[in-house]
Amino acid sequence: PPKVSAWLERRDNKMVAVCRAEKGNPAAKISWSPAGNGSVTLQDEPDGFVTVESRMQLSGDMDPENLTCVVHHQFWAQEKTLVPKLKEDLSVMLWIRVVVVVIVIVSVLLIIALKKRPCQQ
Repeated sequence: PPKVSAWLERRDNKMVAVCRAEKGNPAAKISWSPAGNGSVTLQDEPDGFVTVESRMQLSGDMDPENLTCVVHHQFWAQEKTLVPKLKEDLSVMLWIRVVVVVIVIVSVLLIIALKKRPCQQ
């Protein structure tokens, strides 16, 4: 059976829900509730497994809190239901961390430089 995941991401000022079933054999089936028009892609892996991904652009009036991804696979007695949550943009988080580290380093260097400066009286 596949490994399943779901998330929300921002694309061009729009919210997109993504649901993925990785490395299943046979391929999983993905649907959305409430029902929506999601695009589905299948990726055949060299090891014979299949990854299925469904993307659905959310309309302005759709509440992402009520959206669920439903994944069906023949090896499961019941389908898996996931609620996609917003995935933070890692590149933005990385830049924030870099800026914070630079500020801390500059602050420490300034404090050291000011302490080593001889007092003038």
